[in-house]
Amino acid sequence: MNKLAGKSKGFSLGSTVQSHTKGIWMWCVPHPQKPNRTLVLLDTEGLGDVEKGDNQNDSWIFALAILLSSTFVYNSMGTITQQAMDQLHYVTELTDRIRAKSSPEEDGVEDSADFVSFFPDFVWTLRDFSLDLETDGQCITPDEYLENSLKLKKGKGD
Repeated sequence: MNKLAGKSKGFSLGSTVQSHTKGIWMWCVPHPQKPNRTLVLLDTEGLGDVEKGDNQNDSWIFALAILLSSTFVYNSMGTITQQAMDQLHYVTELTDRIRAKSSPEEDGVEDSADFVSFFPDFVWTLRDFSLDLETDGQCITPDEYLENSLKLKKGKGD
């Protein structure tokens, strides 16, 4: 977040196993490309803090962050694993919950295009990733790595 703000200090970083960010932290900086505009950076605590033991708080913070953001950066550590995919699935469940709660209709939002317009652009950031981007002896791009990870896998009975 500090790099996005163009600063070396700003958002505090923790270097221990104990979670550092609690709730939502906000920092307003001048927009780097649009004069007379302000960029609002939000940093939220991560999902599944073992010290809290309560996912309901995660749900509310996540929902609020999604509704306040024009670009949502999902930050995960290391390679794309099944656990990372499960957490990403949790994110999609939260957006469905927001959709259901915000709709005046009993069965949800009538026009899904209208619904999608309320949600931010999505960026998935992998941090502390140090492996070579290579599959079957061929170099691949970061986008290809993501696409390969998101492909449906055949079941054991298929």
